Amino acid sequence: MTSTGQVVKTVHTTTTTTTATSTGSGLSFRLEYLTSVQGIALFLALFYSLVSFIVIIIGTDNDFLGGTYALYLTTSFFSFAYCLFTYLSLLTNLRSKMPLPWNLVDVFAYFILFVLMLISSSLVLAKGRRKAAGSAGTLGFIVVQGYFGLALLAIRDYRFSRSLTQAGDGATSNTPTGSMPSNLDPAY
Repeated sequence: MTSTGQVVKTVHTTTTTTTATSTGSGLSFRLEYLTSVQGIALFLALFYSLVSFIVIIIGTDNDFLGGTYALYLTTSFFSFAYCLFTYLSLLTNLRSKMPLPWNLVDVFAYFILFVLMLISSSLVLAKGRRKAAGSAGTLGFIVVQGYFGLALLAIRDYRFSRSLTQAGDGATSNTPTGSMPSNLDPAY
C-alpha cells in the first residue's frame, strides 16, 4: 500500500473598492478627491479667488481702475480659472486622459500664481484708495497661503509618483524596467 502526498495551498485575496461613478463619455467622478487635503485646499483657493475677484469688481464703481487694480483683476481671474480647471479635471479624472507631467505643471502654475497674487495683493493694499481694496487684498493673501500649501502638496505628489516610477531593484519588484506609466495620478 502506497500513500500519495497531497499539497494544500491557501490563497488569500483582498478586494479594494473605490467610489467612482462613470458617465457615458468615459469620465469617472473621483468622489474621494472632495474630502482629500488637496481637494479641500484647491476648493478654498478657488472660492477665495472668486470672492476676491467679485469684491474688487463690485467696489470699483465702473471708473478707470489703473494698473494696480487691472493687475489684481487679471491675476484673480486667472487664479480662479486655473483652480476651476484643475479642480474639475481632478474630480472627473480628465487628467489621466492627457499625457502631461501634471505634478510639474501644478508646481510651476502654483508658483507663478503665488508670486503674481502676492505682488498684486500687496500693490492693491498699498495703493488702494477704495474700501474694496482692503478686502480684496486680504483675500488675496489668503489665496497666496493656499497656493503655498498646494505647491507643497504638488511637490510631495511629484516625489511620490517619481518614487513609484523608478526601476524596481528590490525583492518586491515584479515589474520590468520601463513598464510603469510615466504619468501617475496624484497621491491624495
